[in-house]
Amino acid sequence: MAGWSLSPLAVDDLIEILDYLADEAGVDVADKVEIDFYAAFDLLAHSPRIGYRDEDLTGPGVRRWVVHRYLVFYDPETIPLRVLRIIHGMRDLPTVLRRSGQ
Repeated sequence: MAGWSLSPLAVDDLIEILDYLADEAGVDVADKVEIDFYAAFDLLAHSPRIGYRDEDLTGPGVRRWVVHRYLVFYDPETIPLRVLRIIHGMRDLPTVLRRSGQ
């Protein structure tokens, strides 16, 4: 059975995103985005190759998927699927990923 897990950095990312949304847009919006993230994680766990490869940005093997304005970086080879990071698409992605060792 397919499943997924979040890296410690992805857990931190998700908490930060949901806290920000709850403060800025309201709890209902944060709840909806959280549900959308979990649905995307389930989709990726069942079809891990549907994401985009961007090896210049992430290195070999890592793929990304878009949920709202956030990029979900994950390793399609892991079982369960491992979500590595969740980062807003307007961030300086090379710098953020370099800092986290991705």
